[in-house]
Amino acid sequence: MDGGARSASVARKAYTDAAFTPGRTFARIVEELSQCGYAVSWRVVSAKEWLPQQRERVYLVGFRRDLGIEMRWDGVRGGKPSSALRDVLESPRSEAAAACELSEAQW
Repeated sequence: MDGGARSASVARKAYTDAAFTPGRTFARIVEELSQCGYAVSWRVVSAKEWLPQQRERVYLVGFRRDLGIEMRWDGVRGGKPSSALRDVLESPRSEAAAACELSEAQW
């Protein structure tokens, strides 16, 4: 089973199928993916665990059942919520920040 092609066709169906009704769309998408051979799991995750913002998003993960992979959500929750942008940025003196700087030739 080709996971990429199968999931693309399900997504296309989700937008064109007239049988979708308000409030049932998400359940229908999960059902369709499941019927296509995927083990589907989902969670609502808030960005406040990593950023100083309250943004809740639905994360939907599906693995082909024949792979025997199960989504582990236990590590998704972050540590202490950040209170400032500086908490998530690299230090200006770090190697990662230095690697992003433009050289004289790039200017």
